[in-house]
Amino acid sequence: MSNPYAAPNPRDDDGTPPAYGTAPPPPYGTPPSPAAGGTPPPYGTAPGYGQPVPPNPGLVTNSSAVLALVLGIVGVVFAGLLTGIPAIVVGTKARRRIRAGEGTGDGYALAGVVLGWISTVFSVLAILVLILIVVAAVSSTPQGSL
Repeated sequence: MSNPYAAPNPRDDDGTPPAYGTAPPPPYGTPPSPAAGGTPPPYGTAPGYGQPVPPNPGLVTNSSAVLALVLGIVGVVFAGLLTGIPAIVVGTKARRRIRAGEGTGDGYALAGVVLGWISTVFSVLAILVLILIVVAAVSSTPQGSL
């Protein structure tokens, strides 16, 4: 008895290749075409899945870490010192809490601290440049014109 799961043999049962001009056997696994009178087999339903896994309440993102990230982004984009320094403070406190086991989100807190430092440094540099421009403008003004 031949294996029904084996690949089709291009030779006849006696080992000789099929005669020239005869149609080759259909490839393995082709369903009969509807035009030939057959109907394709119906598809079954998907297997059932198990119960959904409930979320783990112990792995909650620390809200202070998210706040630090938001403050850092706002500091870089808009406010500079107004939100940069709070981002550093809140992010540092959030990282301490996360290390103590109070939730997750250390990456958020670290990103908030880094963005807070970037916005603070840029704000301080901008203030120094403005001070230098004002000092240069005042020193170059003739004494009698003020």
